[in-house]
Amino acid sequence: MSDYSIRIISDASEARRLWDLLSPHRTISDEWDFRWCFFRHHPECELHFVTAFSDQSPVALLALQRNPAALLEFMGGNFMEDNRVFAKPGHERAIPQLFESLSSRTTLRCIIDDDDPFLSRLPFDSPVYVYDLRGIDALDTLIDRVFRSKAKANLRKKFRSIESLHPVIVENSIEDIDRLAEYSIRTFGEESSFVGDPAQRDIFKDLCRSFRSFIHSYQIAGKTQAVSLSLIHDKTYLYLLSGSNNDEVPNLGNYLILNNIRTAIESGCATFDAGRHDCNWKERWHLTKVEQRIFEKP
Repeated sequence: MSDYSIRIISDASEARRLWDLLSPHRTISDEWDFRWCFFRHHPECELHFVTAFSDQSPVALLALQRNPAALLEFMGGNFMEDNRVFAKPGHERAIPQLFESLSSRTTLRCIIDDDDPFLSRLPFDSPVYVYDLRGIDALDTLIDRVFRSKAKANLRKKFRSIESLHPVIVENSIEDIDRLAEYSIRTFGEESSFVGDPAQRDIFKDLCRSFRSFIHSYQIAGKTQAVSLSLIHDKTYLYLLSGSNNDEVPNLGNYLILNNIRTAIESGCATFDAGRHDCNWKERWHLTKVEQRIFEKP
């Protein structure tokens, strides 16, 4: 017989108290302000914090929301990565009970298993792609370490081709997130996250006001031809979104990536996190895959 009782918490103030009590605050996804920014822009969602109590004390938590389709998912929705089950040390055995208590249709993506026996048995989801920047002191050092001679030469050639156009990088123009969205939709069509969630324009503007951010707007001949958005949490550089006018300026997408890697290195970051989904470059650029898990209940 289990020594844990399970309760569902939907009150925002109590949910925040539980989050602050149990979150390990290791990644940006462990931060309430990051999740809340997504959640509050979707008032149609309801908090659904599945909480394990021992002797009336909260000891483990699945921080979920119920979306308008009545699907349980992690708080913040589908954009979330590095999702973690919060559990106090010594109470990891409550984790299976949290999942077993889920009686509604559920999809929980991008779960970090933390070597937990229960979570490690879940199926793999899309991996997250990262570079380890420890010991890297310059962009050329990374290029030399990661790429073979021919690929290295091609990459540097593409970089120089953009440099010859004398791009001007304007920093932290929040309104250029609208341009980023336009280029993203033009490039990825229905697969663009801005199509799936029109509120993202306002969400990312709000995030830039709350976290250390880098909005890079790339102007060539006076026209903004590309925009990228990244955040820094601790020593992790999160390359979140980018959009470029590759029809007019070929290879501009490669330039964005390289410039953001350079910014991460110069900012003293230990990790360059490019998120999940290959996006037609991460495998070719030899980023390291960080496996994550998925839980589904029909």
